Amino acid sequence: MATVKDVAKIAKVSPSTVSRFVRCPEVVTEAKRKRIEAAIAQVGYVRNLNASSLKSNSSNLVGIILPAEQNLFFSSLVNRLNKVLFPEKKLIVFYAEDFNEVKNNVSTLLSLRVSAVLFIPEKKSETISSLTLSNNCYPLQLFVDNFPTFDSILIDDKNGAYLAAKKLMECGHKKTLLIDGDNDVFQLRKSGYRAAIEEYGGVFDERSVLSLKSMENCEAIMSERIKEYEPTAVICVTELLAQRLCFVFQKENISIPDDISLIVYDDSAWAELCGYTAVSQPLETVVENINALIKIKSGNYATPSSPTKIKLQPFLSERRSVKNLN
Repeated sequence: MATVKDVAKIAKVSPSTVSRFVRCPEVVTEAKRKRIEAAIAQVGYVRNLNASSLKSNSSNLVGIILPAEQNLFFSSLVNRLNKVLFPEKKLIVFYAEDFNEVKNNVSTLLSLRVSAVLFIPEKKSETISSLTLSNNCYPLQLFVDNFPTFDSILIDDKNGAYLAAKKLMECGHKKTLLIDGDNDVFQLRKSGYRAAIEEYGGVFDERSVLSLKSMENCEAIMSERIKEYEPTAVICVTELLAQRLCFVFQKENISIPDDISLIVYDDSAWAELCGYTAVSQPLETVVENINALIKIKSGNYATPSSPTKIKLQPFLSERRSVKNLN
């Protein structure tokens, strides 16, 4: 593996000059920069970020742990964060199948001396609390608030489902179906969905909610519920799940919105292209708040007496996938 000394020898500069160039290229003269860049390309030198962080006991690395399932909203979140954090911070992305894996990933990220770790907490964990605090790492909860002393950035999921169901009620849909994953956030959406139904004089039916534990056989399960319950409209959470639902509609020759109305999560280029009404998550605002909190609190973290709890509001992007039955 090429070293700073190898680069310095070829570029005919001192190792300390190479180190300065790697950290902050503009402090090195143009002539030396060109020689160093040529030498790096020749020997294939790659900076050892882990070694740098060991010296300072911190780094410009930020870790994020996301669910292992495919989710285009999370992909967009990572893409936006990379653009906003770079070049001051660099993002390391881990994926976890369950909460035990989340805890293991936190330990791995701390071994890399990340300055902040972003994660979705399924439950509270003393392990994560003690690890982040003792390693001077800033923990930030995303979308779920299970740590009272940690900062969190939340989306009002109850209100998002309420807005979607309210739109359907206003358009005369008396028999609707909410399709979602099986998790804590789903319970919030179910509550908002139920509130809208009851507000418009309806009676909530448990059959009007379908929570899927996994994507396995999801098309068959959704098809069976639709045939059994015969809703006039569906609210489907996550773009991937909504796409699978559209395959069901295609197989069953169900037309949107003539035969059934559809509201999807999350708003995206796909939803816009298809003309689907969507519950839009304020992604840009989420990223702005993450970036602001990391700049203020990472690298010098202490458990706050009054943690920052930010709750952002979703909104409905209305298009042509909801039929008015009135």
